[in-house]
Amino acid sequence: QRISALMNKVADDIQKESIDRDNGKCSRVPTGFELLNRMTYGGFKGGNIIIVAARPSVGKTAIMLQMARTAAMNGIPATVYSLEMTGEEIAQRELFSAGVVTPKQLGCGNVEWGHIEKCIGIYEQWPLFLNDKIKTIDEITTNIVLSHQRGQCDIAFIDYLGLIQSPNYKMPLYQVIAERTARLKRVAKDCDIPIVLLCQLNRNSE
Repeated sequence: QRISALMNKVADDIQKESIDRDNGKCSRVPTGFELLNRMTYGGFKGGNIIIVAARPSVGKTAIMLQMARTAAMNGIPATVYSLEMTGEEIAQRELFSAGVVTPKQLGCGNVEWGHIEKCIGIYEQWPLFLNDKIKTIDEITTNIVLSHQRGQCDIAFIDYLGLIQSPNYKMPLYQVIAERTARLKRVAKDCDIPIVLLCQLNRNSE
């Protein structure tokens, strides 16, 4: 294609985003963080793969869940693929973050059931989905495509890269990682959705 034709397409996209903003629609997926929204011109764009990388136990999953929750609150179907935590553990964290129950209350069984039911009612209105059963790159990419076709995945979150199983165990680690990210990038482009991929850095990393 001529670069001028692609520039015209960019101009059309900018105009569409402007019209959508005026009509209160989300052309991009808001991140849930004001500064990050400004840095990304309003949020994540379809076709992008976003790497959230940090050392263990610094809050990668919490940031991911905030992003997924914000997308769903704005009516954008979000699917979380959790390879580390179970679905029940994720749901429990969401109850904690909503402030309806504390870990101590949960441990003692001293909970306000009305608050929990109200929280569940709110979440039922949001298109927020979770899959904690699939493990391989083939299963993840196939499920993202099918979920997108069903209208359940306009942004995908994967927690995390190092736990995605590969069928070729003889490949060096850097090749395995390159293959996984390349396939996820291809799915992001084909489905025109952003994919947020968590990555755990070595504890010795600065």
